[in-house]
Amino acid sequence: TVYCLAGDGEFQEPLSLSIFAAATNLKAAGNFIILVNNNGLAQDSMIDVGPLLDVAQSYNWQTNSVDGHDFSELGKAIAESIENKGQPSIILCKTVKGKDGDPALAGKLGSHGRPPKTEEEFQAYIDGLKQSRRN
Repeated sequence: TVYCLAGDGEFQEPLSLSIFAAATNLKAAGNFIILVNNNGLAQDSMIDVGPLLDVAQSYNWQTNSVDGHDFSELGKAIAESIENKGQPSIILCKTVKGKDGDPALAGKLGSHGRPPKTEEEFQAYIDGLKQSRRN
């Protein structure tokens, strides 16, 4: 099985959508799984992958959408994709950017790639990581 890990930003480029047509014609297409991290945020703008799964289905891809933070749900979707040898698969993994860091920055535009500006922000981020490890 071949896995491709992609961000939702990659699918904002029209060329990336050509993978659906190209992979459909490959002999081993049933061994191809794309996992898309879909947090809806780019570095400085919102991202809407909109009809991504509809486009994939129109090319006869198996599609699934899961909570990207739930590894059990993600594992089940991957297992389904592996079992289905007749089609390539795309799994949209809905996530929250920065979920396990500073709660004040989680899912917020502008928090990506930005280091903490104050000692308090840094400590909140560290505390969030420690809390997520306990859960």
